[in-house]
Amino acid sequence: MPPPLAVEAFAELPGRWQHASVDVTDASSVNRAFQEHAIEQVIYGAAITSGADREREHPEQVIGVNLTGAFLCSREALKIMKSQRSGRIINIGSVGQPRDSNNNAKYVIWDSAQDTLEVRFIPYDVAAVVKKIKAAGLPKEHAERLW
Repeated sequence: MPPPLAVEAFAELPGRWQHASVDVTDASSVNRAFQEHAIEQVIYGAAITSGADREREHPEQVIGVNLTGAFLCSREALKIMKSQRSGRIINIGSVGQPRDSNNNAKYVIWDSAQDTLEVRFIPYDVAAVVKKIKAAGLPKEHAERLW
């Protein structure tokens, strides 16, 4: 079940929504979920919060959910959306720990009519976030790894 705040937020929106709990690392499970639900939009929210220890000890879990899962769900959604000639995929990601040394937040826009993808970058104030993390009393590693 999605977090209660997400349920409340979606309940206030027009239209209807439904969630599907599925093993996003298993292609057949993802395929079944997309065959069983009418799709207009997909909001992908599966993620494993990584950290140095988890990445070192269980990289397959992090990659399986954060990368493979997003790919499998997007692939199945695109099949349906292309045939409908409409749809949206929203991947709820996170900002921070850039692997490309670019601290801007990034997002992608897919134009289904033109069949194009555009990567966009917007400023992300890492210093302000680091201050907020430290002020909240969270572990300092959460702040330091953003650089």
